[in-house]
Amino acid sequence: MTNFLTQLFSFYLTMNKTFRQLTVVGFLSLACIAAQHRPADGTQQASFLPVFDTIGTDLNAKQAGQFIEATPGLVVLDVRTPEEYTMGHIREATNINFYGAKFVNQLVTLDRSKTYVVHCAAGLANGRSRKTVALMDSLGFKNIRHLNGGFTSWQQAGQPIIKP
Repeated sequence: MTNFLTQLFSFYLTMNKTFRQLTVVGFLSLACIAAQHRPADGTQQASFLPVFDTIGTDLNAKQAGQFIEATPGLVVLDVRTPEEYTMGHIREATNINFYGAKFVNQLVTLDRSKTYVVHCAAGLANGRSRKTVALMDSLGFKNIRHLNGGFTSWQQAGQPIIKP
């Protein structure tokens, strides 16, 4: 087994930079797919993705509203499902479905120089938005904020939402 791993690592080192980057994206995609299992009973499963400690970058709904208004070019990244998004969302939010097959590929195409406020429905400690923040951090995004409590806290705070 050790010989196999040595040969595999040697092969990896011989790849060109672009192919190595694509390989890493492929492994991240597999990790997301593995982490996306949603059982029918609604219970949460352990995830293979790390949970990013967002202390210091967490914003409550009021802070997030102020931050969004005060930051030109900011992107509100909504990682809920399209069905959740169409039920109501933050104005001008970009929806990328955390459970979608192309989730990682869509994240990779985002502009790393922009500032992002990321949210899901509830903003739980092991929830979709925190996993997204961890993934974005590993991809080199530097200006990421997390909406603590997610879209639910945004609504409860009386912040404006767009409904169909």
